[in-house]
Amino acid sequence: METTLPARPAMLKVTARPWAEVFVNGESHGYTPRVRELSLPAGTYRLRFVNPLCDEVEQEVTLAPGETMTRDVVLSPRKAEVHIHAPVGARLFVDGREVGVAPLSGPVMVEHGRHTVTARRVGEPALVREVDVVAGRRLEVALDVTP
Repeated sequence: METTLPARPAMLKVTARPWAEVFVNGESHGYTPRVRELSLPAGTYRLRFVNPLCDEVEQEVTLAPGETMTRDVVLSPRKAEVHIHAPVGARLFVDGREVGVAPLSGPVMVEHGRHTVTARRVGEPALVREVDVVAGRRLEVALDVTP
């Protein structure tokens, strides 16, 4: 009488920069860097790496019995929207780079972090604000002469 041994599971090693929640076929398996290795039966899986400050990454992998596969994912941080409100005709700058003349037709897209927003009009002192923006979020910046 023959007995069949169960197929050896496959090993999926994952890393993500920055951190991400790891989903396998829609089910969360935790967060990197704590989640490093997933033992899965052989088969095809849909992987999804989610960080609210970044664009999601999806991949499909097919694992053979006993196979070890590595997935190293780099997520791209989302841009933040900055809506600048300043006196009409003022030249507008973000981190020293000119972005247009007020009023702008739409938002300025910037990286996550701290930025300097400046409005300049001839014969008037520059209006300057330091702002902290969050990836994927919208921020309203009002530059006017009132404190």
